[in-house]
Amino acid sequence: MFDQERDLPEFIGLIYDAAVEPSRWATFLDRLCDMAPGAKSVMMLHDANTRSIRQSTTARWEEDWTTTYTDYYVKLNKWTEAFAYFDVGYAATVNEIVPRDVTLKSEFYGDWLRPQHLITGVTVSIFKENLRYMNFSVLSQDTDDDLQTRNATFLQTLSPHLRRAGQINRQMSGLTFVSSAIEQAFDQLDRGVVLLHADGRSFYCNTRAEQFFNLRDGLVLYRDGHIGCQSQDVEDRLNRAIFQAGETARGAEGSSGGLMTVPRRAGLMPWSLMVSPIPASALNFGHPEGAVAVFIIDPNQKPVLSVASLRAVLGLTASEARVAIALTEGKSPEEIAKEQGNTILTVRTHLRNAMSKTGISRLPELVALVLRCGSSS
Repeated sequence: MFDQERDLPEFIGLIYDAAVEPSRWATFLDRLCDMAPGAKSVMMLHDANTRSIRQSTTARWEEDWTTTYTDYYVKLNKWTEAFAYFDVGYAATVNEIVPRDVTLKSEFYGDWLRPQHLITGVTVSIFKENLRYMNFSVLSQDTDDDLQTRNATFLQTLSPHLRRAGQINRQMSGLTFVSSAIEQAFDQLDRGVVLLHADGRSFYCNTRAEQFFNLRDGLVLYRDGHIGCQSQDVEDRLNRAIFQAGETARGAEGSSGGLMTVPRRAGLMPWSLMVSPIPASALNFGHPEGAVAVFIIDPNQKPVLSVASLRAVLGLTASEARVAIALTEGKSPEEIAKEQGNTILTVRTHLRNAMSKTGISRLPELVALVLRCGSSS
């Protein structure tokens, strides 16, 4: 038997268990289902901009129903769009969000809610950015208004604890822009990538950027996270570019970004920097003011060529790509044939096919195109 006053400490304990071990949200959600007869509960990350689901954890739902919701019915759920405009931390009954008579006339109710004997419920959001929000919901069979009001009050009591737990989850694992998968992708680039808060302080550098900064050759990363240049005039220009891009990321009038060069020691071509705003709508939670990306390119660096990249970008076969890469290394068709164990006729056939696929008629043009693919990979 569910008793709100008696069970409150238990629920708060379950919340903070899940804060440090997200897999335990399922236990908390299952306990929430005891609030009402036939209840099902869900923790869901909604995007009201696209009417889609980014992430969800459920309790007492059959998988087929959650799949059909994610694939189709989320776009018909009037509660989702309307609740995006409610204050974070406010617990509401679904009838507060959308009038009951409107819900009953909807396809969402007729084809998805009614077959599951669901008609009412309560929900609370724990954070929201740009119409994307995380909420906890308990849907149930028809119950009296008094029970729904008591359940909304109970969720309201849990709301500050849920919000704090969500902050801990995000800090520890989860919903920030730089996930481990993205870090791995950035680390495979042949250029530096620095991500900055809108105020210019960095919160991420890929491995190549760190290597560039460690050279202390025209570029430096200060202890406060700002990017500096050994030339003060150049640093001032870079700061202006980052500031303007940050204003754009915040949604204010600023700049779409731009390119600039940063001098380095004699004998080496200058660094090439591209500054670009990243609006908050393009990020996951954790950067409500957007961010700024700075890409650092070393023109002195030999382009990185791979068979996989040429196959993907130019549509070459593996054999054609290997011959094209060897050509950029200054090898003649005869040398390539000997090195790769092919006949000269086979090598020339591969080269003709590569030129035909890329619309090029001369070998020097093919070499230039392949090198460009390497420098932009």
